Amino acid sequence: MYVILSIDENGYREILDFVIGTTESTIVWYLLLLKNRGVKEVLLGAMDGLSGIEYAFCKAFLKADIQRCFIKFVTQLLKYVEKTIKLLLNI
Repeated sequence: MYVILSIDENGYREILDFVIGTTESTIVWYLLLLKNRGVKEVLLGAMDGLSGIEYAFCKAFLKADIQRCFIKFVTQLLKYVEKTIKLLLNI
């Protein structure tokens, strides 16, 4: 499922759009991001590194910055740390 969530300057969260897709696609992300929702300016995109989303976001919003989703980053890091510890301890 592709989900686009907005958070305004007051912290109000709103689901702007979602669509169910069979595969991850840059084209689908690009089309969803370009839909006219009355958005005047996007300052920051937080995403989890899924295939194609960063490229589509950069093309749709030229002035915005990108930040990797911190929770996703930590989750992936912990998996790596767990595997490393197991290797070191020969478990």
